[in-house]
Amino acid sequence: MLIERDAAMLDLARQNIGRNGLDARVILHAGDAFALGKAAALREAFDCVLSNSPMP
Repeated sequence: MLIERDAAMLDLARQNIGRNGLDARVILHAGDAFALGKAAALREAFDCVLSNSPMP
């Protein structure tokens, strides 16, 4: 299911913030997107986490 996959992506992003020193704003944005049920925004945020690039 899409939401379950996105929840797993968000969980992975949260796990990686400590290890990689990623910008907390990215994780907060991902959390907001997930809470609002915006799967596309969550995927975008997760992609930013993986690439360690700033949020748009």
